[in-house]
Amino acid sequence: MNRRLANVAALTAVLFALPGCVGGDGKISRSFHAPFVDHAPPAAPGPQQVVALWENRLVETEDTVNQGAKLVGYAGRVHFFGSKFGTPLPAKGTLTVTVTEVLPDGKTAPMPMEAWEIDPVALQKLASSDRIGLGYTLFLPITNHRPDVKRISIQVKFVPENGSPIYTPHETVSLSDDGAPRITAAVVPAGGVRKK
Repeated sequence: MNRRLANVAALTAVLFALPGCVGGDGKISRSFHAPFVDHAPPAAPGPQQVVALWENRLVETEDTVNQGAKLVGYAGRVHFFGSKFGTPLPAKGTLTVTVTEVLPDGKTAPMPMEAWEIDPVALQKLASSDRIGLGYTLFLPITNHRPDVKRISIQVKFVPENGSPIYTPHETVSLSDDGAPRITAAVVPAGGVRKK
């Protein structure tokens, strides 16, 4: 018990000796509390989940760079959420989409067929609202379409301007033999979608 009292007495002596804590007059200095007060507002949480919905067939549009030539590709919609699903969040960062062929035995090919990178400026141009909320419409032009490819695996990677990458799971899409629907709205910002 004596040792415990000695420890309490030593701790009390140290506290009284600290500048800005308790003065000899027994008053607590205001400056003691100032360094521990954080006046900065809490940072808004950014996206922590990315969800993608894909057309199950090829989509066709006009190539505005090459005099309206037919352009075929994959189309989808991407939404970003916080730690829980709810209202979609805006996203600032780089989006990468990778497509791999799913072989007849159900395994994915060892190498991706194609990949696209959408820079932060182009991604903002693709934003619009739908029944879910804020989302981003993607059109990914295919350079070498093979009619024998019936199933593909698509993965989206998002790297925010400040934060760690987030991914969708590999999603298998079965491509229908229906005719490709035409897209009439501009969904490919000039120079914003690069092949990887």
